[in-house]
Amino acid sequence: MVIAVAGIHPLFADTASFTFTPAADTRIISDSWGVNTNYGSDAEMGIYNARDRSLLRFLVPVGATIQSANLSVTITGTYGGNPVPQSMDVYRLTGSWAENSVTWNTQPGFDGAVQASSTANPGIGGTLTWDVTSLANQWASGSVANNGLIIINNGNNNGLHFATREYSNASYQPALATTFTTPTSVPSGAYVWSGGSGSWGEGSPWLDGGSAVTWSNEKDTVFGHGSDTAGAVTISGTVTPRTLWFQSTNSGSYAVSGGTIDFGGAMRIVDTAADASISSAITNGALFKQGSGKLSLTSSGMGGSSVNTFTGGTIISGGTLEIYGRSADNGGYTSIGTGPVTIHGGATLVSANDWATGNEWNGGNVGKITIHAGGTWTINAA
Repeated sequence: MVIAVAGIHPLFADTASFTFTPAADTRIISDSWGVNTNYGSDAEMGIYNARDRSLLRFLVPVGATIQSANLSVTITGTYGGNPVPQSMDVYRLTGSWAENSVTWNTQPGFDGAVQASSTANPGIGGTLTWDVTSLANQWASGSVANNGLIIINNGNNNGLHFATREYSNASYQPALATTFTTPTSVPSGAYVWSGGSGSWGEGSPWLDGGSAVTWSNEKDTVFGHGSDTAGAVTISGTVTPRTLWFQSTNSGSYAVSGGTIDFGGAMRIVDTAADASISSAITNGALFKQGSGKLSLTSSGMGGSSVNTFTGGTIISGGTLEIYGRSADNGGYTSIGTGPVTIHGGATLVSANDWATGNEWNGGNVGKITIHAGGTWTINAA
């Protein structure tokens, strides 16, 4: 576990900058010996003539507006370079793929419109950069599915290899440098819980513009609207909210339990204007926590594994995220999922329950913790 302290980097549910690392990346090779080979665990990918292609996928916050998004990769081998020069083009993938199984023969399709191009010829340690702002906005808005992108050489006379997210030097790993705005208030058309305790699932008591509606996935979802009394909400089955908002109530705070919250392979915004707790299993994506209140993830993995299995990491942009877990001699699992954790200025991560050191988290699989100036990580060991 690495704890890194960075410079001032505010992120308060408005316009901010953040650099994302890939959720997945790999190369595919068309040679006869490579068409059925998976390279998902390799430390390099790249473009070599028309033979090698590279696939990457980044999770950006659903519901955000992307002002800029620049993809960069760092060169680890030239293999002839790009002296002609030839165009290296980025396309939007239209089908799903898995890093540890995709091959040339199973690669997903891609949209034929070029998203960005580069004809650069950097040496080892240099970078290639593409402006993919338009594509990142499509992912964030949900207008297209986020299946990631593919980089293809437009000719047959260049060769460049670059680092993957598995590369040992983290500064060489691919990056998506973004500036974006997250919503500071509940989006219009959100579904609002009708108040009190109940079951969240098909037929649950949601209001849309004051009229009773049946729950459906990918809706902005609100608990608390000032005049209601909070309660215990039990999820029935699996739900996928587009964004999740906990607002003030007349009395009490909401506690969500049971079932599964499926992030749908995306980074989901959870806003806590008021305190709330979730013990439901959270899967398949990444967490972007904003708002001045406290969000408690109370599933402690007492069954010997983490209840929360989302792997895309966690960003804490405001307020407090409280997580639970247990010590290494009891499995070392926590409720935060896995992947990198970023705590921004003014935000706090609280590690609760009976464990005390970062390297115990999920068997050491949480990933790098970055604390920006003003951010806080406290450990409340029992």
